[in-house]
Amino acid sequence: MRATLTAIEADGFDRRRIVLWGFSQGACLLAQFAVHEHPRVGGLVLFTGGYLGPAEVEAAPGNPFDGVPALIRSIEHDPWVAVERVLWTAEALTRLGASVDLRIDPGDEHVITSEATTSAAALLAGLAGA
Repeated sequence: MRATLTAIEADGFDRRRIVLWGFSQGACLLAQFAVHEHPRVGGLVLFTGGYLGPAEVEAAPGNPFDGVPALIRSIEHDPWVAVERVLWTAEALTRLGASVDLRIDPGDEHVITSEATTSAAALLAGLAGA
């Protein structure tokens, strides 16, 4: 992800207008990257994914995300991603200074809900207007 982000930035895109986005395994990888690398981007969108590493993560100095919006959505009994990992990810990103918008919907499917896509569209629209 680091190399891709660097390449996009080298092509002239302002990091504040870049949103890193993942679903399922992609969201898990994004959570890992975000917790360890603290990318200063326009936003993070994690659909049904959570941090995969150990519970103990070294505290980052300062406020690395400085209010970067992080939209996190999941399903309570998703068969592939434990809700505890999603909750831990939300807490970790909050501690790192992200502005986390978390919603866990009831159910047991591995899906992206209509509410999740609507919320992500609103995040993108907000960045487009910035």
